[in-house]
Amino acid sequence: MTLPSTMTDEGQALVRHWMELREGTDLVPNSAAFLDQAHPKIQPYISFNDMDDDGNNVITLFGTGLVASWGSDITGLSVRNDFPSEVVSAYEALLRAAATQPCGIWEVSRFATSSGRVITKEITTLPLRMRRPGVIRIARFHRLIESLYDVERVTGLLQSMGRQWFDVGAGVPETMPATRPLTKPLGKPLTHE
Repeated sequence: MTLPSTMTDEGQALVRHWMELREGTDLVPNSAAFLDQAHPKIQPYISFNDMDDDGNNVITLFGTGLVASWGSDITGLSVRNDFPSEVVSAYEALLRAAATQPCGIWEVSRFATSSGRVITKEITTLPLRMRRPGVIRIARFHRLIESLYDVERVTGLLQSMGRQWFDVGAGVPETMPATRPLTKPLGKPLTHE
């Protein structure tokens, strides 16, 4: 396994932990094992996306560290209802490719903050096995590279700076699904009613 050379120590720790949870010849660990044996320093910064065959894409977990940095708990948010369809389509193609191969995705993106600053975030993405047929679960670890000020919150995605697959034992897809450049920050005040 070769991880991206600039992946943070925390991102690498997540990948090692994920690999340790695999059983027998399974290439992907079970979601229940991932939750039951959570990595204490990483779990607060994990989100889950659950996608099903009916086209639903719901954030089913938004860790406490993410809630603190975004200022809102968006667990239960429907990604398809809350973001532009062209962005969601590209995002879902990326996540489905990672689950199908299976493989990991490492990316670095720039985000806007409530104070007008731009910060960098690393996102490490890995699939999880579900017992329910037709449901894909994706775990995403969000690592802020710069710290937020005390009252500052992340408000939206500005730009993906780079993204690449990484191999977890089954190779990687030949191509990376294209994503559309953003003309304004992606996001609105994230709240879940």
